[in-house]
Amino acid sequence: MLNSGDTMDDKNNDNISNKSELDVLKEKLTQSGIELISKGDYLCANANLLDLKERLSKFNSYIAKPTIKHNHSGAIAAVIKRNVLRKKKEAADAKVPSLESYLTALTNHIELYNLYINERLKCRHVGIYVYPKEIVMMQYQVFFASNEQAKENFDIIDEVKKKQILEKNKGKPTIFKVMFIEREAKKKGDTTPAKSKVLKIITEADLVFNNYTLVTEFTNGVKRTEDIYPAGLYFKDNRTSEDGKLQPAGNFKGELQVSIKPEFEIIEEPTTTKEDKNDNSIEE
Repeated sequence: MLNSGDTMDDKNNDNISNKSELDVLKEKLTQSGIELISKGDYLCANANLLDLKERLSKFNSYIAKPTIKHNHSGAIAAVIKRNVLRKKKEAADAKVPSLESYLTALTNHIELYNLYINERLKCRHVGIYVYPKEIVMMQYQVFFASNEQAKENFDIIDEVKKKQILEKNKGKPTIFKVMFIEREAKKKGDTTPAKSKVLKIITEADLVFNNYTLVTEFTNGVKRTEDIYPAGLYFKDNRTSEDGKLQPAGNFKGELQVSIKPEFEIIEEPTTTKEDKNDNSIEE
């Protein structure tokens, strides 16, 4: 409601001032993402890039989301420009209006996104990652690469994430990922690889706000539960319980059971004596 003498602009300014810097950046980022997708669609339609449209659209949809939890790199703009010009058989320094407009929107969006990520870090949001440029580019590459290359990139990115989480937790292991996989039943003697698919993935980010339990029941009334927490798996069962109630049955917190070998070993050679050094005789 406007007070006497207030204008609508004054009211809007009050609303903005009441918002946190994070909220303001998120709103700007959302609008920037909408513009980026629009510019990308226009580029593909007007530059005759039908073979690139699907991949570029997926990339734009990804980077337009304000929910991504890692920093970004403007280096992707030069990569996209080079590939678009090559597909159009244009010179490397050619100016294509729709391409230039898209790249400007992309660069501005990435700059805004990094401001948003930095603000989230200041607010101590969990699950935010800071990648070196090479890893960010690997993340982008999965939208344009083969399935094999994409899988290889994801594996590398996961290792970087694990390392950052482990360092943050001062070397204490925590759950990184839990996967529920469905695998086809195979007949005895069938040696062909079993088909499988992932039904659900629980990540370390999911475990920040929720815990999960896997419950298994047997026909004789025995029950086992596996509670999934960030720190590890906690088991309960009722196999020794007289009243059928669940009792603690152990846990697993990711502790290594094998010793980690050093990166190299120093081989101590026997000391050479003076006599050995002067022994230049040849046996006949």
